[in-house]
Amino acid sequence: MINELIGKGLPVWLPYGEVLKSEIENFAIETEEAYGYDRVTTPVLGKKELFETSGHLPHYAEGMYPPMKMDDGDYYLKAMNCPMHHLVFTNRKEVLQGSPH
Repeated sequence: MINELIGKGLPVWLPYGEVLKSEIENFAIETEEAYGYDRVTTPVLGKKELFETSGHLPHYAEGMYPPMKMDDGDYYLKAMNCPMHHLVFTNRKEVLQGSPH
């Protein structure tokens, strides 16, 4: 269901649609696990400095939502996963290097 009060392109999944969506998600999860993928989840917002450091803000700023002003700086709704995922895997590498094998 799409409702203009919620916003264009923002679906509300009704019961049968939710079942279908869950089945597709479960298939994707099972397939990723079968091939040895590690799943991670990152926040939907990130600090301005993250997107500046990654180089995404200067390159994609025109296509991104405007920043949200918070007490400790500007935050952006993430338009892509790569800046946060790079941090996840950089941290993972550091953790693995510092632990006994």
